[in-house]
This record gives sequence, C-alpha cells and structure tokens, in this order.
Amino acid sequence: MKKIIAFLIFFLIPINTYSTEIPVFNEYNNYYELDFKNENLDLGNFKLKMATFTSYEYNIKKVYINNSIKEYYSFNNESFNDGIESLKEEYIENLKENYMYNELDNDINNTIISKVELYCEQDALTIFKKKYPKVIIKNIEN
Repeated sequence: MKKIIAFLIFFLIPINTYSTEIPVFNEYNNYYELDFKNENLDLGNFKLKMATFTSYEYNIKKVYINNSIKEYYSFNNESFNDGIESLKEEYIENLKENYMYNELDNDINNTIISKVELYCEQDALTIFKKKYPKVIIKNIEN
C-alpha cells in the first residue's frame, strides 16, 4: 500500500521544473554616458532620439542641460512621457528659483541637452549608434 501511495504522489503530483525567477536587468555593466556635443538634442526632440531605448530595458539616471545652474536633472522612468514632463517641470522650477526669467521667456522645447547617463541593454545601444553615429558613447564604471 505504501508503494502505491508513493507511486501516486511521485507521478501524479506535478513537479514544477520551470524556474519562477525573473531575470534581473544587470545595471552594473551597462551604465553609459551619451554625449550630444556633436548631435542636436533638446527637450523638443528628446522623445524622438531616445525612443530607441524604450523598446528595451533602460533606466535614464541623469540629464545634463546646457547653461543650467543645476549640474544634472533626474528622470522619472515609470513612464517615458511623464519623465519628460517632470524633467521640464524641474528645469522650469530651477529657473524660477535662480531668477532666470529671461530663460523662461524662451521656448522650453529649444533647451539644449548636452549629456544623458543611462543604464541600457547592449542591443539598444547598438541600434542607437547606427541611428546617431555622431553621439559619443562612454561606458561608465560603477
């Protein structure tokens, strides 16, 4: 009787051979700086030029804006559109805090971005290099 029960337990109870672990994005080796000194990047075309990364796993950490008092701005990665809007809001708030009202009179979409630091997959970076060969890409060690 014990052999029958052992047999039934062994063969009738499904054994989960599939791993339930989800692969984690390896941020440690994939941290890059994209330098746009030879390519035009502004708040107006930011979504267009950075769209390559949205098809892959990415995490934009820092956005450097030319002629800004603040060294860099953070980016909200929960939603790409929300990230752009929060970046613009943070930039406008910084201009107000530093009494740079003449900059506020200009179109915010023409604000030049000099560098972007992000974590991304190698495949996304390869496609980005093909689309924008003038962008200088540096691998940053953590």
